[in-house]
Amino acid sequence: MYRSLLDAADWKNATVYSALEVITVASADRTASIKPKAASRRPTGPATAPLSSSIAAEKIEQIPAAGGATKIIDTGFASNCNNDHGISPDGTELVVSDQSQGDHKSRVYLLPLSGGTPHLVTKDGPSYWHGWSPDGKTLAFVGERNSNFDIYTIPKTGGAEKRLTTAEGLDDGPEYSPDGKYVYFNSVRSGHMQIWRMNSDGSDQVQITNGELNDWFPHLSPDGTKMVFLSFPLMSSAIQKTKMFSFA
Repeated sequence: MYRSLLDAADWKNATVYSALEVITVASADRTASIKPKAASRRPTGPATAPLSSSIAAEKIEQIPAAGGATKIIDTGFASNCNNDHGISPDGTELVVSDQSQGDHKSRVYLLPLSGGTPHLVTKDGPSYWHGWSPDGKTLAFVGERNSNFDIYTIPKTGGAEKRLTTAEGLDDGPEYSPDGKYVYFNSVRSGHMQIWRMNSDGSDQVQITNGELNDWFPHLSPDGTKMVFLSFPLMSSAIQKTKMFSFA
């Protein structure tokens, strides 16, 4: 996870930077792998070599989980990557969301994990990747179409996108369950942001969390028995108030 930090007691005059932290689930102990003097976002990938995006450079970087020097992944012409990126289930491919081309709307691209020339997946934008089906064949992403943000799926090779949600407002953060049967996501349709679940074809959409906080970005444990997500108070945009919860 990334945690935003302040380097001064007076927050109004402080510089905000991020620490990449590895958390032991059983004890909640934290180990900081890197503390860049620039904000960074969304670690992903295997524990041995997680990836993250650097806001300052719009690049995808790799760092050993134990800490050490970072390595920039060559993403070719995709020179303005945002935080929505991930690694294929078989560990050979990298998906990125980049907004450097044409109309500068984010679109989803695929390339080798070792780096290379990106292949366009989503024709329309903006599109933000979030989930990869366990069989490696399908990508789940958030697309803004006609001023509404919804969950879509698309073959990793490109083609026709399939709209899974139709509720007004923001649907975000789709994540496949390890068995591929469900897609978890967050939605404001109930009044404020909560975690929802649907079948992978978009049917049977049900609310999972029902609390007073805003709940975002569900992630399932490898065995599918637990879920971790971000939660923060309503009407609060303060980064330092964001907390991470587990749900079983």
